Amino acid sequence: MQNRGPQSTNAGFGFFISNEDESMHLQGKYIVKDVKSSTWNEGVRNLGYTFLGHNPAHSGFGVVFMLSNENKAPEPNISCVTLPVYGLVAGVNFPRSGSDDLRKKMDFRNQPLEFQVRVNTSYKVLFRAAGTSAAWEQLCEVSNVPRMDRSYFGWSGYSGDIPSSFSKADMSVTIGKLETYNFVNVTKSTFFFN
Repeated sequence: MQNRGPQSTNAGFGFFISNEDESMHLQGKYIVKDVKSSTWNEGVRNLGYTFLGHNPAHSGFGVVFMLSNENKAPEPNISCVTLPVYGLVAGVNFPRSGSDDLRKKMDFRNQPLEFQVRVNTSYKVLFRAAGTSAAWEQLCEVSNVPRMDRSYFGWSGYSGDIPSSFSKADMSVTIGKLETYNFVNVTKSTFFFN
């Protein structure tokens, strides 16, 4: 993706640590047959997956990459989100403005980045340019994440509301490497943004 203003709105991507096994809910047979939805999109929406393909009512923590700010103006940013937040919808009431918003304005496009999520008594998110020995910078640290006896790691995204005059989405993501270390309570991920 070229570094230009996004043509689509509400586009974003996130990775989430959740107390729910999301894959159990997101099975095509279940969504179409049991939820009785006519389309996949309708089915996941009926199940509450309204936040970039994730269900914000499930307890957990997320790091979210958006192409626009709360006013839908082009402004790439990264936010840390403590869940549950009922009714959270990207492009409608997220990103949020205010003092409780753990957000960094950062043009993450076309930059390979490494992220670490360190989980102990709090969740600490660090990042740096991928493949370098640069010092880790802290994005956020939150301590009000609900305790989870079992957790699941996953990612989801939404290409945004694309105008009919524009033929492709503004955001594509390649995950280059994912490492998890449960024994030291660190989740380390390398993401490449195209």
